[in-house]
Amino acid sequence: MLTHRTAQALPLLITTCSRTCNDPKKSDVENWLVSYCASKKPEFWRTGTMSLQNRWHTVVDKESKYY
Repeated sequence: MLTHRTAQALPLLITTCSRTCNDPKKSDVENWLVSYCASKKPEFWRTGTMSLQNRWHTVVDKESKYY
C-alpha cells in the first residue's frame, strides 16, 4: 500500500537502494522495495493511512486549495 508518508519517502528510498545495490536493475529495486515494505510494522502503515485520510479531509475542507 502506497501512503502519503511512503510516497514522501520514495526519493530517499530510491537513493538508499541505489547506494545499497551497485548498478541496480529493475528487479533489484523491486526486491529492495518489497523487503523494505515487509520490514515495516503494521502500525507504520496504519499511521500513514490515517494521515492520508486526515489530509484528504483538509483538502475537502479548503475546497481543494491545499497549500
